[in-house]
Amino acid sequence: PVVRALAQRPTSFNALQAALVGITPRALSRAVRDLEDVGWVERRLQNTRPPRWEYGLTAKSSPVDKAAMDLQRRINHV
Repeated sequence: PVVRALAQRPTSFNALQAALVGITPRALSRAVRDLEDVGWVERRLQNTRPPRWEYGLTAKSSPVDKAAMDLQRRINHV
């Protein structure tokens, strides 16, 4: 679900949590951290006031992202 949500566009933690209804902040934080550890998600500091972190997919996650999107299309057509 996290990869699919980030496939739309890079986003903030709060926006990501809002997109993933029912996930706790702790579970989301762990999932994002795990995806960062394997190189599928990167965290970027935005030059805003106040500073804001944005999460997005990396090139390494592209095959996973494509597979997730294909699966979602199949599910929607059933």
